[in-house]
Amino acid sequence: MTGIYLTQYYNPDPAVAHESVWRIITSVSFGKFIRGFHYWAAMAMIVLIGLHLLRVFVAGSFKRPREANWFFGVILAGITATLFFTGTVLKWDQESLEALEHNIEIGKLLGRFGFWFSPSFGGIPFLTRLYVVHIAVLPFLFTVVVTVHLLLVKRLKMAPSPFRKGSRTRTDATVHQAPGRARGFGPDTDRGPHHPRGARATAAPSGADRGDRDHQAAVADVVGLSDRGLGRGRGDPLGHARDLPRTVPGAARGSHP
Repeated sequence: MTGIYLTQYYNPDPAVAHESVWRIITSVSFGKFIRGFHYWAAMAMIVLIGLHLLRVFVAGSFKRPREANWFFGVILAGITATLFFTGTVLKWDQESLEALEHNIEIGKLLGRFGFWFSPSFGGIPFLTRLYVVHIAVLPFLFTVVVTVHLLLVKRLKMAPSPFRKGSRTRTDATVHQAPGRARGFGPDTDRGPHHPRGARATAAPSGADRGDRDHQAAVADVVGLSDRGLGRGRGDPLGHARDLPRTVPGAARGSHP
């Protein structure tokens, strides 16, 4: 937000760039405060990202399976350093000229691949090109890389979601569950083998199961439940004892298997 405010008053023309900065400090409402906040926020960002990289390296958090996240974190650190460098040059004072000289030397070391660092590239002043990079190109790249970085944090379950209650418990249960579907999160997990959908997820009945089914069918014929079929009409291949009546007229105690 502070950068958007400053762009309304900064002029990237090398002839008047420094004067526009001085006008922001002396004439623009809250200009000195906002420019100072912009500068110190950039310094704090550099320090915090450096500390974060150091913590990740010392703790070994960059190891498998987090190599990709470490890679994008290093890219973010490079983009942040480039933002700081381009912002320093935009002041167009003595410090900026010294930084610009280092930039030109880098272009010479890169040879033909350092064409972009040449002050005469494209016929546009180098300060203007740096200004476009600082306010448009680098913020766009920073946003994209931060998005990928956070998506990898979510995918690798490096931290629970702060917007979902019980997310840590659910994540731990999923990670430590034995191979297969985690208990309590599937649509059929609370359904026993006698549920129509749960029965389809079980293995086919063995020969002993089919023998039990035939025996139960014979008992059903004796007690007068042949039409109900011990629940087979509801997709239950084996039947269930709950389908038998609690009291069977004419049946001797203990005759039920």
